[in-house]
Amino acid sequence: MIVSHKHKFVFIKTRKTAGSSIEAILYPILGENDICSGSSRDGTPNLNYGKDLTGHMPFSQLSVAYPKAMQKYFVFTVERNPWDKCVSAFYWHKKIKPNLTKQGFNQYLHDAEPMLPTDWAYYGGTKTHVFKYEELSQFIPFMNDKFKLDLDPALMYNTRKKSGIRETEHYRDMYDEESKLFVENLFHKEIKEFGYEF
Repeated sequence: MIVSHKHKFVFIKTRKTAGSSIEAILYPILGENDICSGSSRDGTPNLNYGKDLTGHMPFSQLSVAYPKAMQKYFVFTVERNPWDKCVSAFYWHKKIKPNLTKQGFNQYLHDAEPMLPTDWAYYGGTKTHVFKYEELSQFIPFMNDKFKLDLDPALMYNTRKKSGIRETEHYRDMYDEESKLFVENLFHKEIKEFGYEF
């Protein structure tokens, strides 16, 4: 999560959407009074933010904690194809919570449902500018243009905070009809809003 008073933007950090990488990319351009949640687990930097607080602060809490920023600054986040997102979550949990994944992907979806990255409420639905994970090549050029920055677009490809964890090349390989439908029902708002398809 980032609140930049210097540049007047707020980044809402969603799960399994390159949030730690985006924090690392934007950190060098932040002002001394700006806020960046960072993550000791990911090795991303913290700036003016309590280390015991979550970096995944939702829109509602940000609106209470930083009301002026949320009303007047450019607020943005990243969303990702839900079927891909759940596979990413599975392999992340396989690394940090192996007992949760030992019964396989289908069972994991049911057992981990409360922890799956359904972040619609995190970013306030359509109240926030949403970049698609699949189109993040446009992120740095957009930010450079909007905020007069000079970030190298190659940073989006070269900054990988959680790469090398997945064992499956394509997310579709993980699904059968039951698990495909499970994710479709759970993420129906995101799928409808952003036109995601399996």
